[in-house]
Amino acid sequence: MALYCFGDSYTEGYKNDMGFWPYDAYRKYLGLDDPKDMPPLWSDLLGDKLGIESYNYGKGGASNHETLLRICEHSYKFKKDDIVIINWTYIQRCLWVINEEGIEDYDNHITSASPHQAEHYDRDGLFKDAYDIIAINRMHYAWTHEIIAYEKLINTLSKSIGFTVYYWFADDYLFKNFFKINDLNQEKYILNDLISNYVETEYDPESPHTEFCCIMFNILGKYGAKTIYQDSEGAGFDTMHLGGTGHKVQAEMFYSYITKTPYPKKIQK
Repeated sequence: MALYCFGDSYTEGYKNDMGFWPYDAYRKYLGLDDPKDMPPLWSDLLGDKLGIESYNYGKGGASNHETLLRICEHSYKFKKDDIVIINWTYIQRCLWVINEEGIEDYDNHITSASPHQAEHYDRDGLFKDAYDIIAINRMHYAWTHEIIAYEKLINTLSKSIGFTVYYWFADDYLFKNFFKINDLNQEKYILNDLISNYVETEYDPESPHTEFCCIMFNILGKYGAKTIYQDSEGAGFDTMHLGGTGHKVQAEMFYSYITKTPYPKKIQK
């Protein structure tokens, strides 16, 4: 029995991507030389609480296409009674081939393109118009059916092998469209009971929703989750990703949901 986690940077976490300067600033704030000594990630903590080995296959900046490819790549490892958790991300991201020489970070030079980060793979701005068109097109709600199709495939594999699969959303736009055309009141959608009662305009002075990137993290914020910015007292200027406190809360909340035990009260650092 094992835990497999897939998604983008919200799954990968800070330990595996010190090239992202806010993560490195967080490390320096903590006074650590080795990234391995940084606070554990939610996937590690959840695996420990479940008493099983955990494997984190998240990748910063990954699109949902790339996440599906990673699931395909590692699917031969899935066994009966395993747990697979998938974090769906921003619908605008898509796969793109990098033609520049000297790039060694991408398998076969294929990476996930985001219209907000084009300078990393389109330094000369040759494809800016194309990125803009793709980004606008992918905002159409019809693209939500792409993720629904992915889930049908994964759910069939889950039933065939006998593992349990869970999903959660980092992209509120995708989530809201998904909610319109698919039943999210299913056990495979983590924290769906809390999400269904979530009031987006509700203001919590201890964890204002503007501090977090998505509905899921806003909910975790009510249980004590903090961003890297908050956990590092501003040293790591990152209000999108969770710090060590946030990963602890996420692991605790996910554990309660998966094991059907009461959610904890506000979790302290």
